[in-house]
Amino acid sequence: MAGRKAMPTHLKVVSGKSHMTKEEVKARIEAEEQLTPKADKVKPPSWLSKEAKKEWKAIAPELIRLGLLTNIDINALAVYCDAVAKYAEAAKRLDEEGIIVEYTNARGATNLVRSPWTQIASQYATIIRQFLSEFGLSPSARASLAIGNTKQRKQETPFDEIFGDV
Repeated sequence: MAGRKAMPTHLKVVSGKSHMTKEEVKARIEAEEQLTPKADKVKPPSWLSKEAKKEWKAIAPELIRLGLLTNIDINALAVYCDAVAKYAEAAKRLDEEGIIVEYTNARGATNLVRSPWTQIASQYATIIRQFLSEFGLSPSARASLAIGNTKQRKQETPFDEIFGDV
């Protein structure tokens, strides 16, 4: 059984889930910064379709600006972009063919059935949702990041300076 996902130290602190002293927090953040990968070679993989590359070009610059996309995140973002392109294709097919289609079985009987594109669209929507939260692309994920940012900017009071994390 897997535990919870690790949370970056600065998010633990701002969410109130940290029981570390200021010195421990500082040391942990410095250690995490040393482990942060570079973002100097971020470009879309060649295997992405034209439509997936459009999604990449739309969001990658913002993720880089926010410090959420590094060299080792390229494939994760590529999977997201590919899923968006394939979801769009499935949605287009549903618009063209409809949600209910005629199906002729081996005996020659024709029935109305749900289009297989509905299941395909649903599978890609699930993948998209997973990656939206990974990259902070959903409103709730951004809200969590924003809450963290405002709490991080909080000025130390004279009490904090004297007594620290008491």
